[in-house]
Amino acid sequence: MQEVNNLAGSWHNRMPVFKSYWGGLVLVLACYVLVYGLFLWLTDFIPYVMDNNESFSSLGHAYNLYHGDLLKSFGLTDEAFSPFPDAHPVIHSHQGNWPRIYAFVLFALGARSIESQIFITTFTIGIASLFFVYHYFARFSIWFSVLASIILMTDYILFAQWNVVTYRVWHAFFVFSSLLCVHGLSGSHKKWWIFLTALNAACLFYGELVFAGFVTAWTGLYTLLLYFRKSFKNVLLGGFAQFTGMLLGVGILFMQLSAYMGFDTVIRDFKFTLWARNEASDPVALKKMLMNFYDSLNVAFFYNILDGAKFRDIISYVKSFFMYGFQIYTPVFSLIVLISFILGFFIFVNSDQAINRPSRFIRFFPHISRRLDANEVIAFLFLPLFAFWVCITFNQSLMGGLVSQRIPEIGRYYFLNCAILSILSGYLITKFSKLLTLNLAKHISYSSKIVFITAVFLLSIALILRKQPSLYNQDMMRIWFQELSTDLPISVWKGLFIFLVFLFTSMSLVRDKIQFQVLKEKPFGYLSKFLISGFIAYTIVYILSPGYVYSGYLTRYAPFYVFLLNTIIALGLFFVLTISWQIVQTFRAYALIYRPVMNNVFIKKRLASPSFKLITLGTTAFCCMITCSFLFYHWFFIQYQYINLLPPTHFGFVKMLREPEFYGKSSVSNTYSMPFSVQTNSWSYFDDDFDYSKFALNEERGYRPLTNLQYFWFRDRKINPQYSRPELYICFNQQNFESVMRELTGKGCYKGCSHKRLVSELLAKRKTLLNHEIIKRDESVKDSWTIVKLDWNFPPYLGRFQDREHIHIKAKENKPDKTGAVLAINYHYKQQDGKEESASILEVFRVLVENNEYEVGSKAYQTTSVKGGEAEIELPLGYYVVVLTPHSNEMVGNKIMSKPFEVSEEGIRNIGLVN
Repeated sequence: MQEVNNLAGSWHNRMPVFKSYWGGLVLVLACYVLVYGLFLWLTDFIPYVMDNNESFSSLGHAYNLYHGDLLKSFGLTDEAFSPFPDAHPVIHSHQGNWPRIYAFVLFALGARSIESQIFITTFTIGIASLFFVYHYFARFSIWFSVLASIILMTDYILFAQWNVVTYRVWHAFFVFSSLLCVHGLSGSHKKWWIFLTALNAACLFYGELVFAGFVTAWTGLYTLLLYFRKSFKNVLLGGFAQFTGMLLGVGILFMQLSAYMGFDTVIRDFKFTLWARNEASDPVALKKMLMNFYDSLNVAFFYNILDGAKFRDIISYVKSFFMYGFQIYTPVFSLIVLISFILGFFIFVNSDQAINRPSRFIRFFPHISRRLDANEVIAFLFLPLFAFWVCITFNQSLMGGLVSQRIPEIGRYYFLNCAILSILSGYLITKFSKLLTLNLAKHISYSSKIVFITAVFLLSIALILRKQPSLYNQDMMRIWFQELSTDLPISVWKGLFIFLVFLFTSMSLVRDKIQFQVLKEKPFGYLSKFLISGFIAYTIVYILSPGYVYSGYLTRYAPFYVFLLNTIIALGLFFVLTISWQIVQTFRAYALIYRPVMNNVFIKKRLASPSFKLITLGTTAFCCMITCSFLFYHWFFIQYQYINLLPPTHFGFVKMLREPEFYGKSSVSNTYSMPFSVQTNSWSYFDDDFDYSKFALNEERGYRPLTNLQYFWFRDRKINPQYSRPELYICFNQQNFESVMRELTGKGCYKGCSHKRLVSELLAKRKTLLNHEIIKRDESVKDSWTIVKLDWNFPPYLGRFQDREHIHIKAKENKPDKTGAVLAINYHYKQQDGKEESASILEVFRVLVENNEYEVGSKAYQTTSVKGGEAEIELPLGYYVVVLTPHSNEMVGNKIMSKPFEVSEEGIRNIGLVN
């Protein structure tokens, strides 16, 4: 027996572990260069999945900082992008915006295109971030560090698409640089690490403040958990360094803002920002007050007004992880990984505990104790109770809950089947657990504490299964059950789930289980502190500012808690991979010794026989390898499908804006317009309600569009008339899960550019006031973009006289025979750009009068050309109306009809009749 145990242990010691830290690092960096090099190359270095506007804004901010007047902006973020000097600055007051400083440095060094900015930032800050990730997790295990780094860099929705955004790439950088600074406090060169901690915190707090608060709370709690018992001095030093950096970063921003708009105004600005994101009980009144406040200060403000109170409950808090996190990876895959994480973490933490104690159960059942260990009896009787609940909730949720909220009817036969399966599984778990040890003895003792804890974990699994369907957005069911499905029936997932729970539960019961040589000494200290402090920090930030967390991060799927979720996923996969590897190696060790006795399967007391153990381990090893292969395949399959559903080339049309046809032309857009300003090198503004088929006619100034100017971020917006006439209208709809559902099902609230009123009228070739023209558009089913050339050649119109009439009609003279009259027609021709009148058309229509009502004839009685604001016509006795159509050399104005009048023997008179 001892020979077999030694041999099995020797196989574990020869596992292909990365002995070299540098070998693992080279592998991670090679994968990064391959993945993101291909990512950028296929997108022509302008990747855009759900959002990459911030890369363009960083470049625009760098441009303004390089060319702007520091005496006006005081170094703050200037959101205006216009060639007119008087348009600057319109500052962004809610953060210092550290990423623009790096973009400014690159801009000054010659990286002045968006492609060069994205490429350099991705392969400098991005590589540094992945190095920090790898270096941090290498403290746990080189294998896990490689796995965690690859999982993070390939998470297409929550990480990869943001890692090529020159603003968001800094998120991973600051999270892991802060955590590494905490560890640096316990090493050599402590003074340098204190300085780096303070500098890192200063740069962090000169950026987005909510994220800075999240990272600071995370690192602060992590410092406390890491050094509280070892060296409280390091806790104080870490806190002092972070606090000093925070004061420096916030202090610089505060001084800049105070110089720009005054101390008291800065305080009001800070309060308004918090109210708008979290306490907007009356959104309409608050928005009006905010617009007056920020418009007077020339401050750019996004009016994402939310009432955070509706998010401050436990259900919304838990849903924030599932609906905007785990749902991305599909509920079924997330369930498997979560179960693997929970049970695997429990196995690894308790792998070296020896807590076996005599049980009092023996005194009540002495005859049983002669054949079985007392705690084995406890396990056999105790575990089925919880396994019964798992069976019921498991069948309910996987059969109905993940598909919809409906739960199948439960009958007595259903309960009976679950009860039989539960008792059988409880018995098999207690027996199977012995086969996974290196000890071939018949009697293996169980720890009553481990049995109890295992049952509690089974209980937690039952709760997860029961509650998880309500945590997901069931409207997205089509995506995860069809588009992200590997075409395997749900029964395969059920079998996979049962196998993993059975395997992990069996391994958790025994004390002398397989030792995992791929781990370093006491590995879970770091990871448990990492996860605990991270989730507590998220909870703190969520409670303080739930509206900002939702609007700024969760609904955009921007990187916030992705570092926690990916760590959980990596751990779940790592546990399955590690256990699978160990079982495979154990099987190889036993197979080497007991291959000749394969025919002894049915010998007496076979549960303790080496040959039965060999077959059991072989079957388990095979299932483990299949499980590992399937889980990793499914992860990469999900990412591949997301690339097809949400292609990163979505924004590729923006490159054509550099062509001579568009370059240098101003524009208005239905979305954030900085990308179009950067590409055309001209001004642009954002108006989601832009619709130039609606105009207000002002008698003095002419036609004026009814537009929404809340994002009209130009300082000279009230005095520069050029802003009223952009040359292009650029419609662009960002792709998201709603657009995917619309594309797949034809239903949903997402609508393409062809549904915009201006675009739809042009496509239908309806006559409009101005002759706009669609130049280019996305003709695919996505219908995501359209470029319209705007025409500002306004038609002429008729002004009003003092009596508010457009046309004055007077009798110049009556005919001698009193059969008619000569009429003088007067009108005011106007065109707002001063274009001369050509030949306006005057038409006279007969009117049929009957019962105090009149009806205008369909055919003109008389038509003539007029010019100069006056004309003469001769009409016989009768009822008439005059219709005048003003004409310029290029445009035709709207027809204006006079009031009906009567030509009588006495002259003419207006008649007050109803049409």
